[in-house]
Amino acid sequence: MSALATKALNYGCPVNRSHPLMRGIVSRLIVLPLYSSGYRMIDIAAKNHGTFVSSPTWGRPRLLGGYGAVTTNGSSSYVDLGAPTSLELYSLMSSFAWVRSTVASGGSAQICVAKDSNVGSRGYWYGIGNSGNAAFYLEINGGSSTINAGPILANDYAWHRIGFTYDGTTWIGYVDGAQVGTVAAGAPTANSGASWWLGGRQYSGFFNGFTGDIDDVCWWNRCLTARDVLDDWNDGRSGSHRTLNYLKTYSVISQAVVAAGGPFPWYLDEMSGGFSTMGLGSI
Repeated sequence: MSALATKALNYGCPVNRSHPLMRGIVSRLIVLPLYSSGYRMIDIAAKNHGTFVSSPTWGRPRLLGGYGAVTTNGSSSYVDLGAPTSLELYSLMSSFAWVRSTVASGGSAQICVAKDSNVGSRGYWYGIGNSGNAAFYLEINGGSSTINAGPILANDYAWHRIGFTYDGTTWIGYVDGAQVGTVAAGAPTANSGASWWLGGRQYSGFFNGFTGDIDDVCWWNRCLTARDVLDDWNDGRSGSHRTLNYLKTYSVISQAVVAAGGPFPWYLDEMSGGFSTMGLGSI
C-alpha cells in the first residue's frame, strides 16, 4: 500500500463533526468528478446523493485544490436529490449553497435549490430573483411569502453563499454571511412526493433554471444563529479546512490519482455505507 493511500486512510469521515458548525448537519453535497457511472453529487454528511439529469457538467473548482462544482445550463439540466426523509424538514431548519451566476436575470427567477412541485403541496426555493438579487420564496397552504433582497448576484461571475434559516416562526435570508431580509411565516406543508432539485424546480412549465455553478449545498435540522451563518461563510471562503477533515488529503490525492481514475479511499467507503472500514479501489 502506498504512503499516499495510507495517509488518506487516517482521515476517516470527511465531515469534521466535532466543529460546532457541523452540529445538526443532515446533508452536505459536493461534486464527485470520477464516479464509475458518471458525474455525481455526493452527500458527505449522509447518503442523499444527487444524480445529474440532462447533462449538467463538472465546473471549475470554487477554490484552488477544490473538487469542482456542478454547472447547470438554465434550460434543462439539474441535479435530482429525490425525497430523502432526512430532508423532510418542516420546523427548525437551515440551508445554504455556494452559487456563481453567469447570465443576467432576464426578468425571470433562477432557482438554485428547490423543493417545489405542482404535484401535491407547494414548497419553497431559493436562488436569484426576477431583479437579479437573492430570492427566497415560500408557498405555504396556498399563500406565498417572498424575500427578494440583497445585492445583485446575476451575471457577476463571483461566488456567493446564499441561503436561509427558520426558527419555526421567521424565515431569514442571508447572502455572504449578512442578513438581507426576513418574513414571518409558518412551516411549509409536508410533501414527501416532491423531490429536491438543484439548478431548477420540479414544477411543470415553470422550471426557472439556474445558469451557473453550484457547490457545497448544506442542510441542518436546526436554525443557525447569525454568528453560525457568518462563520459558515468565512469557513467556505478559506477552504472549509475547519469543517472538513479531508480537504488537504484530497487536494494531494487529486494531483497524483485523478488522472488515473482512482483510487479514492474515502469515496469508496462512503458509497459502501460507512467510514469504519476503509478500502482501496476505484469506484
